[in-house]
Amino acid sequence: MPPMREQAIRIAEGVAPYAVEFLGSFFVVLTYGFNALTGSLVWMSTSVACAIMVSMAAAATVSGGHLNPAVSLAFGLARKMGWFRVLGYFAAQLCGGVLA
Repeated sequence: MPPMREQAIRIAEGVAPYAVEFLGSFFVVLTYGFNALTGSLVWMSTSVACAIMVSMAAAATVSGGHLNPAVSLAFGLARKMGWFRVLGYFAAQLCGGVLA
């Protein structure tokens, strides 16, 4: 494999967990927002549960599917994940939530 391609793959693998956390958090918060706009109490819990389930299933193999800063903090406190990665997940999750 050419060196440039290997370098591109390494960069993509390094960015992928943060991108998945961003997109998953964005999707979940966007679902909450749409439910708030429609005011439908009947489908609110179902749509949010589906959004969380799909986001976690998509993110599980790439980043662990945290999608919540509290979960990332718990992993950091339990020393299951490095603090640099915890802070990166925090930033990605908060940015995804704010942009939704």
